[in-house]
Amino acid sequence: SSSSSSSLLDDGGGKNAQLWIWSLVFVVSCVPMALSSVFKEKALNDTDLDAIYLNGWIAYWQLLFGVAVAVPAAFFQQPSVAPDELLGNFWAGARCYVGINTCTREAGCTTELDQCERSPLFVNIYVAFNLAYNIVIILIIKYGGANILWLPPPPLGAPRGA
Repeated sequence: SSSSSSSLLDDGGGKNAQLWIWSLVFVVSCVPMALSSVFKEKALNDTDLDAIYLNGWIAYWQLLFGVAVAVPAAFFQQPSVAPDELLGNFWAGARCYVGINTCTREAGCTTELDQCERSPLFVNIYVAFNLAYNIVIILIIKYGGANILWLPPPPLGAPRGA
């Protein structure tokens, strides 16, 4: 057992170093999320701000920042996407969203073919649940505070206070 655990930790450095780097990226990515929760709590407590209005502004700024980091993010994808291919990929995604396949045998695709027929249904269900989730999170922050988001729920069957 100890030989298998030591082989997991000592793989020549490559995978282990990559694991540590991505673990650090994950931990650092929690900082903006926590700051966002604190900012939302402050904004919601200082003024009588509607949760849906706040969510709309958050979506607006996320769109602006998303467009700004699209090129660097595409570079780090596997396989990477060239900057001149981004608009074409975006257009193909938009067409798929409305149910139009762009990668078909007729179009000369030899790789995995599109299956966009039901994408409007699935994408819209995802967007609806995501919107509901984000509004619930904002309401939890508004009425309970940012700390409540990070408290674990009590185990099932645990005795409740009287």
